[in-house]
Amino acid sequence: MLLIHGALFRICRINIDTYHLNASFRDYKQAFTAQDNYRVISLLLDDRLSACMKDYVMPEWILLGVNNSSELFLRYRPDLFDIKDIPTISFNPFAKQGIVGAILYQNLLNFIVSDYADAEDVFRFVEDWNVNLQNMGDAVQAYYKTFTENRYDAALNYRKLYDAIINVVDLFAFDADMMRLCMSIKERDKVKRLLSLFQDRDYFVARHFDLYYSRSKSGFGRLSSGEWDMLKLFSRIYDAIVLKPNRFSNIKHSSVLLLDEAENCFHPEWQRCFVATLTEFLNAMDVNKDSFQVVLTSHSPVMLSDIPKCCVTFLQKEEGVARNVSAEHGETFGANVFDMYYHLFFLSENGGTLSTEKLKNIVDKIHRILIDKESSALSKEDWWLLDHAGDPQVQKYFDSVKPLVRKALK
Repeated sequence: MLLIHGALFRICRINIDTYHLNASFRDYKQAFTAQDNYRVISLLLDDRLSACMKDYVMPEWILLGVNNSSELFLRYRPDLFDIKDIPTISFNPFAKQGIVGAILYQNLLNFIVSDYADAEDVFRFVEDWNVNLQNMGDAVQAYYKTFTENRYDAALNYRKLYDAIINVVDLFAFDADMMRLCMSIKERDKVKRLLSLFQDRDYFVARHFDLYYSRSKSGFGRLSSGEWDMLKLFSRIYDAIVLKPNRFSNIKHSSVLLLDEAENCFHPEWQRCFVATLTEFLNAMDVNKDSFQVVLTSHSPVMLSDIPKCCVTFLQKEEGVARNVSAEHGETFGANVFDMYYHLFFLSENGGTLSTEKLKNIVDKIHRILIDKESSALSKEDWWLLDHAGDPQVQKYFDSVKPLVRKALK
């Protein structure tokens, strides 16, 4: 484990703003996902982002999709709700109103999962919808509004849900060729309007629908998990050093940024660039370098090669206790990352455990054949490994002894 520190920049405390404390894990997860979307969209709206993250391909589109998690849950565990079968309603994917209908339908199922008291009432409406509603045009919205208006206080949440969905969906254009609701990030006014809606707690998008970030409208350009993790990480930093200090009077500008193995899930090339990118990002956000500190923990020698040894603490676990072994190591800044993998990360062998054991076993067999004059044979797998050692020095040794082994085994 490496503890990397230095008075380089300036940030961060992140508050998880859940809307109440007496909630299910599902509610907390949805709130956290919704906040991710809020932070990411806020970051994408900042013009300084492209200049400091020029090595990364930023998304150009926000895609809105249907969240069908409740339907999958109800079909998997109908016994929990005393429901025999969930009606399947067909929605026209070639029209915007068809997608709106699908979103409304899935959110009705969300209410069944979330609100046991109204589950029977909502389920009857879904069945009625399935039987009576044939034309999935503008009637989708009208029919849903009729449902909410004919109920009393219990329908208040349904009406708020309807307003939330329609207000958001109206901001998205429908691409008939791709059958998607999409919004270009270049449409700044629409994106800002979307962001303003998400500041209202009724617009927790993790439940109402799904948002995706993509380089194209087709969805094939959707961010990979690593790209999404990178964007989320920097959006959280952005939230802490830019958004929260400007939004809450009781939060001062941060002076410490703590990142625990932030490079996890990143491609090695991104790990190599991470310290430089983080530096450029914080500089672009105008942090006070004189009073700002970054503390990182990492297992990556690629990142370590960008940090001077004076800013690094090496921790090695011995008998359950972490020991500071910094004095045993040399300069890290600009060091060869391959050497650091072996020497600084306390590897007991050069290769993987399986390959090391296999190669050691072959060397032991060769020793017994050539030195101890035993007549034990090599297996077909052993002969294959003698021709396929990845380490050039090991392969050179095998090439030199193979004729001797063949001669001894004759």
